[in-house]
Amino acid sequence: MKNKKAQIIATDLFLAVMVYIVIIIVVIYVYSSYMHRLDNEVRYRDMISKAFEVSDNILKHIGSPTGWNSTSVKVIGLAESDRVLSTQKLTYFANMSYNYSKHVLGISTYEYFIQVRDFYNRNLLEAGASPIEDSRCNSTFEAVTLRRFALWEGQRVIVYITLWDDNCHRSSGQGRLIFGEPKTYRAYPAEAFEEDNSPSWSNQMWLEGDYQYVASVDEGMMMPDYVHLHFQNMMISSTASIQNISLKIVHREDPKGGTFPISQSYRRMIKCWNGAWIDLGTYEISSSPDDWVTYYNADIINCISSVELANDIHIIINYDPTLDADATQDIDFAEVVVKTA
Repeated sequence: MKNKKAQIIATDLFLAVMVYIVIIIVVIYVYSSYMHRLDNEVRYRDMISKAFEVSDNILKHIGSPTGWNSTSVKVIGLAESDRVLSTQKLTYFANMSYNYSKHVLGISTYEYFIQVRDFYNRNLLEAGASPIEDSRCNSTFEAVTLRRFALWEGQRVIVYITLWDDNCHRSSGQGRLIFGEPKTYRAYPAEAFEEDNSPSWSNQMWLEGDYQYVASVDEGMMMPDYVHLHFQNMMISSTASIQNISLKIVHREDPKGGTFPISQSYRRMIKCWNGAWIDLGTYEISSSPDDWVTYYNADIINCISSVELANDIHIIINYDPTLDADATQDIDFAEVVVKTA
């Protein structure tokens, strides 16, 4: 009997020890898993915070010292002013070695990859080490990517800033300045106003179909009534050669009881300023107050023939139906595109 009791006690003790060991293993595993997830979360948040810091520095600041170049830079800032990129600084940045650029960006524990693309998704600049193209040590990596918007040579661009880590140390080559300097410049009205400057509008016609548009009324005060669009400085280089300039305007009209006689085309004429108002032709009136119509002129270089004029474009849209002084015109979108060589 004693042997049986001893065997039972030994068995119970063994089971108890095994249960205890299993519990300890489970606790250690859960704790380790939790700490691993916590560590990943902390690293991810730190990566996001650092990415925002880097993006703010390069997009909003001029860098240090003022007038820095590839060898004198202490802090990288790629802007001429807030969110307006400098071609010269981008060129310097693209020509820097990877490790040195990491140092002046203030990145020590992460890798980076920066792309600048236009709104057609074409690459204008790449710098740094891509986690896809340059993953030399591990097939997996942690990464965060921020998408920021800026202006470069008068066109809107998207700046992608990626920070990533695969626990690998590398020495990547220099960046790639793909276009060097954008050849296509896009501009949207910085301001617009009716012929008497009231009402006036700012930055309400950038996105086609977003229901943010300017609305003008024919008060009958002048002949013809018009909306004046002002496309301010696109920052086209003074050494550029203008090749082509196109104009696009999306509009709709409600002439009420008015008409647009064929013999009086000036009532729906579009004009361009080059020291005098130049007629660009008439536009099609929308068939109903709910229909948007697109006016497109493939080349207005007969009016805008110099960089000076291209950096300060003025367009007038006449709207003056006869018989009715309460007619309205809405303009949803306006854009000029300048191609240079």
